[in-house]
Amino acid sequence: MRTGIGCLLGFLIGALAATIAFKYGFDPDKTYQENVVEAREERNKVPVQYVEIKGKKGVVAVHTGMPKDSVKLLVGKPDKVDMNTYGSTVYENWGYVISKRYGYGISDLDFRFENGLMTSVDQH
Repeated sequence: MRTGIGCLLGFLIGALAATIAFKYGFDPDKTYQENVVEAREERNKVPVQYVEIKGKKGVVAVHTGMPKDSVKLLVGKPDKVDMNTYGSTVYENWGYVISKRYGYGISDLDFRFENGLMTSVDQH
């Protein structure tokens, strides 16, 4: 008798959980990556943009919302770093000297980060 009640209770809880999952965001037609990108877009309220850049380690693809550690792994150590804090938000600007066409010490690849996530990139 207890086993039958336990099985019935387990079935009802599972059915309820599945109903909630399908109603509030589980979409079996989306890939994991599509779900991650969608969640990031909702969180940042800006679309994710992918960009190919030429860095110290060659041509790489970066995207907005990428953590600064990932940028450092892909592009290399920045030549110049500026950091400012306003309230609870930390802003960082990274500069890379890829070619010396603008003069020594002038960066031609710039990244901007907000709270450790890339917001934009400029390559001159």
